[in-house]
Amino acid sequence: MKNRYQHSKAAMMLFNLCAKGSKVLYKHKVLYYLLMFTWGIIMTIIGLLASLVLIIGNVNPKRYKNVWYFSLGRYWGGVSLGCTFARDTTSNGTIEPHEYGHTFQNAILGPFFPFLVAIPSFIRYWYQEIRDKKGKTNKPYDGAWFEDSATTIGKYIKEADDAKNVPEQC
Repeated sequence: MKNRYQHSKAAMMLFNLCAKGSKVLYKHKVLYYLLMFTWGIIMTIIGLLASLVLIIGNVNPKRYKNVWYFSLGRYWGGVSLGCTFARDTTSNGTIEPHEYGHTFQNAILGPFFPFLVAIPSFIRYWYQEIRDKKGKTNKPYDGAWFEDSATTIGKYIKEADDAKNVPEQC
């Protein structure tokens, strides 16, 4: 998997770790879940609790590949929480593979995921939103290694499944 942007050496190391690790986890779903419920348990618990709240609030989950996701609200993008994710109802079909890519990052980075991906992504999203409202230009969304990596992983898995004729919704 190739990145589309230039990143620092440290960022490229993390990009490659996530990209190569996701290929292994894609082929070994048991390992994906084992890591998700051990090494990546922090975000997985947060995601399961958020899922419970959403289900109680009558938001029905949908399936994407081997994870559950929720669609709610408009024009806010998405958020990955362990082995689940939420997305807005207005985004096009590229958000599911991207958020799914973040689930692989969680399995690979485990307890470091919140600090290396989730919090920086949250801050970056809102920083760009504020700049956008002020009419200022922003760097491309996938210009950050963690977003580029999630998109790259999601595209790789979508293409691999398409080549095997695996349906998007299981």
